[in-house]
Amino acid sequence: MQRETLHEWVPPVKDQKLVVALVSNLENEPLTPTRDSIGKLRYPRAEDILGEEPEKTREILDLMVEKEILERTVFYKDIECPSCRSSNISTVYRCTTCMSINISKNALIEHVSCGNIGPKDSYLSSDNQMVCPNCHLELSSGSWKNIGSWYECSDCNRRISIPDPQHICRNCSTEFLFENARYENVYSYSLRKGIADQYLKLSNTYQAFKEVLEQKGYGDAETTSMKGESGVMHEFELLASRDGQVVAVEVAFGDGGVDQTRIVQWFAKIIDTRVSAYFVAIPSLDAGAAKLASAYKLNIIEAETPANGASKLKEVLG
Repeated sequence: MQRETLHEWVPPVKDQKLVVALVSNLENEPLTPTRDSIGKLRYPRAEDILGEEPEKTREILDLMVEKEILERTVFYKDIECPSCRSSNISTVYRCTTCMSINISKNALIEHVSCGNIGPKDSYLSSDNQMVCPNCHLELSSGSWKNIGSWYECSDCNRRISIPDPQHICRNCSTEFLFENARYENVYSYSLRKGIADQYLKLSNTYQAFKEVLEQKGYGDAETTSMKGESGVMHEFELLASRDGQVVAVEVAFGDGGVDQTRIVQWFAKIIDTRVSAYFVAIPSLDAGAAKLASAYKLNIIEAETPANGASKLKEVLG
């Protein structure tokens, strides 16, 4: 999987915090979902890292799946109301005869020595001891076994082997049977194999360029965003300032040369933001990109390695 730049495999800048956290301490621990008190689906750890609301956090997680940073696994199947799609659902058991919910569950007990089978309640004596109602012997450990359960309706006094389950939506009060329910996948999210290595490689790459900027007196070199004259927010991989001058540094990798798509993207950002920008192509631009960069009069640094690129940037900045 070839990644050309940090932003092609990491969503908008602040979402990189999630990748950092996953790489640093969640690599082997997936992000799992919970439900809050009103049944809303939440990913608390991701929300804390990103500082986003639940819905926005889920959008970011799914985007990172699309970008092949994360992979998702079905954690469980959610039951949703067929009317309002809420997952804030209660489940009740109804009598198969009168449909009452006033039913109770009772264990079936077999007294091994005499073979008597009956509900557990029938074995309880007045002093709450277990006594067989057939042979009147007190049950000791190992003399009886639980062989199942049954249900008894308090309204029609019928015994039921399996009651009818029914769901009730707490949001809109719709009652529905299991065959009418909607079933939706709820996912856990984890890093794709190999992403940690890729991230650390790119992270180390940008650290080298950040150190050059700081050595040259540019403070607060960081991955951040900047509003352009159009009002659009543009993401920059490294943005720093010195004496009021803002400088951007971006790096692209490309087997056989970085293509012209990146040149167009770079040009659009610097035209709108009016920053001084240095674009580092590793190992080089391809022919079409080089021609376009020349026409746009972009500051291009071609370098075989990130370390070599950092050295060249140091020379250019003087």
